[in-house]
Amino acid sequence: MANFGSEDDIEMRDESKRMLREMIMSYGDSNDDGIIQKDELGDCLAFIGINIMDEESMDAVIEHFDTNEDGHISIDEIVDQWEVLQVHSLHSDELLKSFKKIDANGDGFIRLPELKAVLTKKGKNQFSGEEASAVLQKLMKYDEDHDGKFSYPEFVKMFSEDEFPFKRIKGLTKKKLPDAKQKQEQ
Repeated sequence: MANFGSEDDIEMRDESKRMLREMIMSYGDSNDDGIIQKDELGDCLAFIGINIMDEESMDAVIEHFDTNEDGHISIDEIVDQWEVLQVHSLHSDELLKSFKKIDANGDGFIRLPELKAVLTKKGKNQFSGEEASAVLQKLMKYDEDHDGKFSYPEFVKMFSEDEFPFKRIKGLTKKKLPDAKQKQEQ
């Protein structure tokens, strides 16, 4: 996800996923249905190193990381998005505020016109139309489902990379977020 090695170093290996799945099942799946109940989710995530302290951030997990949209967080959804959940837990305030600010129409997705509007907004860090288009083209690799919009998990992945241009735009975040390599070195 971040720039600190080859893709093999970044992606969780199958053995690690299996072990993480077993840890979650042993701790948080009280009825063996593969679903973590909402009232158990915070403790379960903390057990695997994802500490989400506030209600807004937990609501965001339930809303944005429920990939099959069944209203529950499954063990597979946690395992498959573990890296993104980690970044979310470390920077949820900045990420949620930035996401909401860019998502001008409030539909829970960031669309290219919304991104371009932020990039080309008048100010100290304004991009030209041509520069903004080039940046947007680079960012399309984060649109994993190729639907022409960015979900919150896709945004978190995008935001954790050095090339994310919005980190330098005043008022979008309180501070520049470190990339994952810097975070690991701390």
